[in-house]
Amino acid sequence: MFRSLTISLSQPLKLCLASVAVLLQFSCSNKMEDLPDTDDTDFNKERAFGVTFYVSQSGHTKAMLYSNIFERYQDRAVNYVDFLDSVYVEFYNEALVVENVLTAERARYYPETGDIVVKNNVRVITKEQDTLYTQELFYNERLEKIYTTTPVRIQNGPQVTTGEYLEATKDFSWVRIYKQKGTIPVKDSELNSEME
Repeated sequence: MFRSLTISLSQPLKLCLASVAVLLQFSCSNKMEDLPDTDDTDFNKERAFGVTFYVSQSGHTKAMLYSNIFERYQDRAVNYVDFLDSVYVEFYNEALVVENVLTAERARYYPETGDIVVKNNVRVITKEQDTLYTQELFYNERLEKIYTTTPVRIQNGPQVTTGEYLEATKDFSWVRIYKQKGTIPVKDSELNSEME
């Protein structure tokens, strides 16, 4: 045997429940095809704006990097970090004096290998005030070498040297320019020792 149960609701409560029911009815009116497309990479990407990174090794600060946009892509076959919309890097010696400065429009860092690619309007200013201009620069962590296969221009005051590609040590203490054109400054002491 069933008994009927009657509950009496006040008018304001009835209006509140009716409002919630109406909201629920219209709140999910989108169809699946109306929703924006999402890429699976959106869920594996971190993004930040106006970021500054300090790179240290064995307790010593080696570099400071600033980028307008930072994006990290993970859970891929090859993970990487993109620095977009302007990149500025200062490299320091042991006394925290700036040795070299690098600027570019974008860079990509591969954390597993330590390799770096810098692209678009790349400029490196060394402590000797030599300035390197190129469109793409690579750093190979395993070899500790910097290289490019794009044309380069090095300027030191009025002296300009160009070449088709370049390789250098990571601190630019040794540089080789291939298919070089322009003036090459040589000290008298170096010239005499080469001729002996």
